[in-house]
Amino acid sequence: MMWRIFKFTALMAAFSTSNLAAQALSCMAPTPETSYQNYDAKPDYYQIFEGRLTPLEPVPQISSYTETPQPKTVRFQFTGVILSASNWSKQRTQSFEVRVTPGCAGPWCAGYPDSSSQIYFFGLPTSEYGSTHSYEPSACPGSAFAATHDTRVRLQRCLSGQCRAPAPIEMPDPRPELPEPPRREDQCGAGLVHGFVGEPVRVLPPLFMNNRHVRIIRPGDAVKKDYRLDRLNINLDAQDRIRTVQCG
Repeated sequence: MMWRIFKFTALMAAFSTSNLAAQALSCMAPTPETSYQNYDAKPDYYQIFEGRLTPLEPVPQISSYTETPQPKTVRFQFTGVILSASNWSKQRTQSFEVRVTPGCAGPWCAGYPDSSSQIYFFGLPTSEYGSTHSYEPSACPGSAFAATHDTRVRLQRCLSGQCRAPAPIEMPDPRPELPEPPRREDQCGAGLVHGFVGEPVRVLPPLFMNNRHVRIIRPGDAVKKDYRLDRLNINLDAQDRIRTVQCG
């Protein structure tokens, strides 16, 4: 069985409690890799567990941002398994007490964990807490992730020394693709007739014959000088062959 005790400097360490509001509003989206690397740099020791936290005492109800005093430490019971580099599914279920102390608390801040299955970064027992693990949700997310197969595999790679974020996925441009403006000749359908230039007019499809938007002009025909973009002019030569086509 391979598992590792590792250390971590918080992503926004050195921020005072009074700066947590601004911090929570400017957090970068965490990934399993960045969280692992951040915890690994911390001077304290941590382990990764997957499971559920159940409160052992009443959890404070928080309706607004709490800065002073520090949110109350609440005892929870954890039930789950430790994350290792291999044989994740064969780990023995463990159950132990965890002291949860949010870095700050509020509707947009850390708060206390719910009862859903999560992957947590727990601090190992210290002289301060005796034999109890600790969990400190910070203003920025990243101390816990939903217990998905993808997150589990990525953290296992980190534990085995291969902590590399996956290549970014190229997203399509969210702006709608605007159609190219129609060419001037296409506003009357001239482009559909270009292929018939040089051919007898009789080979044109019936769509273009006796159509009020199509004007067939033979040599010597009198035509109005008005200009209409939606009207197709088909000019013939003396042999009734199509000479030119244009809108007008």
